[in-house]
Amino acid sequence: MLLELKRDSRAPLYSQIVTEVRRMIAGGALKAGDRLPANRELAKTLGVNRNTVTTAYAELAAEGLITSRVGSGTYISRVPAQAPASRIREEAAPSPMSWESLLSVQSRDNWLQEMSIFAVRREVISLALALPSADLFPLDDFRRCVDLVLRKQGRVLLQLGTTSGYAPLQEYIAAQLALSGVRVSPDEVLITTGC
Repeated sequence: MLLELKRDSRAPLYSQIVTEVRRMIAGGALKAGDRLPANRELAKTLGVNRNTVTTAYAELAAEGLITSRVGSGTYISRVPAQAPASRIREEAAPSPMSWESLLSVQSRDNWLQEMSIFAVRREVISLALALPSADLFPLDDFRRCVDLVLRKQGRVLLQLGTTSGYAPLQEYIAAQLALSGVRVSPDEVLITTGC
């Protein structure tokens, strides 16, 4: 397998390997079932670090173009569909950072998007996005509370705290739980974030 790498290109070497392998698959030089060289072997042939080839193979595997079998090797698993013109333009000037290889594929929650159509109706309170109506938030009261706390304890609050949470809040929650008949000590309360 002969790949051309342009060392003076702004495109990372692993990205060039991915592009070349894709080109070879699309052009018919590599077919489904063909075995690719081992990482070390290809790295040595190309004069690159083994991690460069490993990263390229990982991206190709994420696209479903290749499959690795332990003890057997790495094989072409499928031929990609013809890339649209916008994709070809993208590959002509690749980004120096391959975000696709860093981010997992996210499937869209279409049902959640469909639920947002109910948010415009006045008689419906939509819980689809975990956002209450902005009209219900007591902004002025909240601002006064934040100002008061920042004036009294701002320097302490703006530092990194303990992993278990803000101690006065733990004490307050423990006291509130005691009013409900649940006896816990403040150090048994763990403060987390979320919605």
